[in-house]
Amino acid sequence: MRTLTRVSCLTGPKASRHPGAEGNNVVGLLRDAIKRRGDFEMDVVAMVNDTVATMISCYYEDRSCEVGMIVGTGCNACYMEEMRTVELVEGEEGRMCVNTEWGAFGDNGELEEFRLEYDRVVDESSINPGHQLYEKLISGKYMGELVRLVLMKLVNEDLLFNGEASEMLKTRGSFETRYVSQVESDSGDRKQIYNILSSLGVLPSELDCDIVHLVCESVSTRSAHMCGAGLAGVINRMRERRSQEFLEITVGVDGSVYKLHPCFRDRFHKIVRDLTPHCEINFIQSEEGSGRGAALISAVACKMAACMLNQPLAALTKTEMVLSKNKDLKETYGQLGKLNVKDEELDEMLNEGKGPINFTVFLSLFGEKLNDTILAAFKLFDPNGTGFVNKDEFRRLLMNQADKFTAEEVDQAFALAPIDPTGNIDYKSLCYTITHGDEKEES
Repeated sequence: MRTLTRVSCLTGPKASRHPGAEGNNVVGLLRDAIKRRGDFEMDVVAMVNDTVATMISCYYEDRSCEVGMIVGTGCNACYMEEMRTVELVEGEEGRMCVNTEWGAFGDNGELEEFRLEYDRVVDESSINPGHQLYEKLISGKYMGELVRLVLMKLVNEDLLFNGEASEMLKTRGSFETRYVSQVESDSGDRKQIYNILSSLGVLPSELDCDIVHLVCESVSTRSAHMCGAGLAGVINRMRERRSQEFLEITVGVDGSVYKLHPCFRDRFHKIVRDLTPHCEINFIQSEEGSGRGAALISAVACKMAACMLNQPLAALTKTEMVLSKNKDLKETYGQLGKLNVKDEELDEMLNEGKGPINFTVFLSLFGEKLNDTILAAFKLFDPNGTGFVNKDEFRRLLMNQADKFTAEEVDQAFALAPIDPTGNIDYKSLCYTITHGDEKEES
């Protein structure tokens, strides 16, 4: 992920199901698909991982939320890391969200001592053998099949169902993960367990029902403990990196296993707290976290783009400022909100500029990177896609919504705007002026 709208799909099970996505910018692919439909107009202003969206959604409710988790069909976590420890970007101040993609932990052999024969069968029969091994120990996608494999081994050893299994029980995927939750929700009279097993073609005894309950409990408990150990490791790392004796933190969690399994949540919470003795951890269950979090991030992205209208770019284009060194360019990028630019990018820009770069030339080189983002912000106010927004209505929004503009700030922004006699702003032309400078002045 290079920016909010430049996200390449590298590998993994989702890429395997969509081979055209691998190696490409998925935002661009989505935009192209929307255009091909042609029956609605929409732009993509941010591509957000569901784990990050969950954290942001919960942060909106609790400002101490710095960890997000998904425990459902898949499993993943993100957290806020200290900037000084992030090796891939420059900067010492503040924190950066790190999406761990921890489902891939173990792909290099780290989990071998914990993997059982059932785990190996599940992995070998999956669409991505040898990958996402940690996720395969935890997530709902594999939990039911793990239970089925254990049951089949007990049948083969003549310890269950009198040593006889139905053809349905022998079929991969027949014991669904929802059955695990239902078995462990049984009230104690075994009726629910009996009904599930009967639907799979076996007629269990009371002892058989108790054994199946124990198998489901063992598999789901291991899942909760493995997941909790991972989260405890992340939180302990956060505390150590911050050099705090005691850390109070909130974790936002979403996902079907966490929400729907009757015992997973309590087992998970307990193991995390047992393994983090110097932390006070609060858990928040996210409601529609992925969608709401993505909406919040998109709103912030659009607001940041809109706020760029308030930057004194017109004044800067009229100065005699000359950018001739990497340091000059880096400082200018920083003033526009783009930090941690690599030296290679700056060298390429200097070479493209063929000599010292004034601010107008800088805008021309940098402009395309900004143009899409600012256009996306304007399109929120132009649902019909006319290319125009009403000046008076837009002024009202700027002065009354979110970080309110003053009248003077709005006038400064509108000084750049091409406004027709009917009072409509040609925002596409305005975006070009903001990001590339005023060609008329240059000529």
